[in-house]
Amino acid sequence: MIRHALVSVSLLAIFAGPAYAADLMTADEIRERMTAGVDHISNEDLISRMEANENLVLIDVRTEAEYEAGHIAGAQSVPRGVVEFRIGSLAPDADQEIIVTCSHGIRAAAVTKILQGIGYTNVSAHRGVTSWVEADQTIENRMGTLQYVPSADEKN
Repeated sequence: MIRHALVSVSLLAIFAGPAYAADLMTADEIRERMTAGVDHISNEDLISRMEANENLVLIDVRTEAEYEAGHIAGAQSVPRGVVEFRIGSLAPDADQEIIVTCSHGIRAAAVTKILQGIGYTNVSAHRGVTSWVEADQTIENRMGTLQYVPSADEKN
């Protein structure tokens, strides 16, 4: 019975045809949907929360390559595609304070929604590493601590 249902669904998916381009969402619509209903915390809020809560879990959901290029000190790399499967070992308590960061806050918002959906109650999205660096905060990588220094053109 289940096998027949799966075959029927598979055949429907194959023969129903692809979605028409007019039905697809634009990149802006996707970003809007991913961030809808999620408030992002500021860099100042992140700093104060990290200072106030030594048990805070800061996760960076960018790719491994992005994380290795530079990340906020104390952030743990948990790429977006595997967060649901790894978060339990980092935050076994549903009330654990978790802050999610990425590059610009979009992936962080999406992961915040996912974590809330699986039962975490104290999750916040951060604006992202780009915002962090633009606010003259340092980042780390295997080379050490780094700080962005604007070029002469950017200063003008």
